[in-house]
Amino acid sequence: MSEVIVQVINLVKENKGQRILDDVSISLGANLVHCIVGENGAGKSTLLKTLIGVESTDSGTCQVMGYNSEALPTKVRAKIGYISSDYSLPNHLTI
Repeated sequence: MSEVIVQVINLVKENKGQRILDDVSISLGANLVHCIVGENGAGKSTLLKTLIGVESTDSGTCQVMGYNSEALPTKVRAKIGYISSDYSLPNHLTI
């Protein structure tokens, strides 16, 4: 088995009184391709935002490369790429 790069244990995340993530636990190995699939509103983006430290956990733990996701050091953040679904280019740029 490959080295565990992402570890989520009993993650709970609520938003406005609604439970978005309910007791989620996953382990993702390094040098592998992983896919998160689910219906709209299933919590995919919330999970990713929690993993990169944009959102905090209500309970449970999230670790990336052995570090708590809420306090990722710069050397770890430099290895993460994430583009939010609400991302847009500045108006002065074109494709």
